[in-house]
Amino acid sequence: MKPKTVEPDPWASPPANFRYLLFERVNPKRNEDRFYYLGFMSALEGLAIVRIYGRKGERQRVLPPLLFDSLEEAWPTLRRCIQTRLRRNYSIVQPHEFLSGEFPQME
Repeated sequence: MKPKTVEPDPWASPPANFRYLLFERVNPKRNEDRFYYLGFMSALEGLAIVRIYGRKGERQRVLPPLLFDSLEEAWPTLRRCIQTRLRRNYSIVQPHEFLSGEFPQME
């Protein structure tokens, strides 16, 4: 029995210039055509995680923003959201630099 190889987690630290990710899940057999937007932007007091989701072409649902002081402080929450979407068969469609599988790291 071969020992399991543990691949490094590409989401262990924030990618350079991280601002948003757009996920989608399309499955015609189950009538699924969904999106999930996960963004990180300036707010009046600090920075905010913005989450918008729904069926494409239908009403969007906006979750209340989560406020943080910095990207490093917010990263565990963002990472958990990213991993949850990927585990639920969503794929990243934007921004395009995340499609290659190579993630630019913060310096």
